[in-house]
Amino acid sequence: MLRWWTIKRATGIGVTAAVAALIFWPLHESWTYLVWPQLLLAGLAGLSGVSIIFITLGDLRLNRHRSSRLRPLRIFDLAVATLLIALAYVQMDSLWGQLPAHVPAGDD
Repeated sequence: MLRWWTIKRATGIGVTAAVAALIFWPLHESWTYLVWPQLLLAGLAGLSGVSIIFITLGDLRLNRHRSSRLRPLRIFDLAVATLLIALAYVQMDSLWGQLPAHVPAGDD
């Protein structure tokens, strides 16, 4: 699989993308051209969070004998992943209505 994609890389990229998306978030109403880059950054943060969860669960499954010593670190990883996913969801939900081709449900 992707051996170069580690929890450390996913956390670094996810947190960086989330912080950049948070910086652009207040500006999206005045500069509409920032909507797509912000959606991409939020999506990258969310995907990083999902990958952190999968990597952590795989590590816990494969390395049961050392999981008790690393439990606090794994809990932190899962907390960061959950925060990244939640932040990405909130940002994408608030921006979704501003996309130019968006048609609200029920308006047929």
